[in-house]
Amino acid sequence: MEKWDQHGLRNMMIVTVIFCCHNALVFLFMLMVNWAMYLLTRRLPPHALYRAIRAVHTTQQFDDLNIDVRNFVEL
Repeated sequence: MEKWDQHGLRNMMIVTVIFCCHNALVFLFMLMVNWAMYLLTRRLPPHALYRAIRAVHTTQQFDDLNIDVRNFVEL
C-alpha cells in the first residue's frame, strides 16, 4: 500500500476538520432546540403539557394509519 504524500495528508486533514466542525454545529443546534423546548414547557401547567403530549402521540398513531386526525384530536 502506498504511503500518503503531503498533498493527500493535507486534503485528509481539511476534510476531517470540516466534518468535525459540521458535527459540532449540529450538536450546538440540537442543544439550542433542547434548551428552547425546556424553556417553553417549563411555563406550561401540567395538564396543558399532558394534553400536548397526548395530542402528538394520537397524531402520530393516526399518521401511521393514514387517517385524517383533524376530526379526532380535541385540544
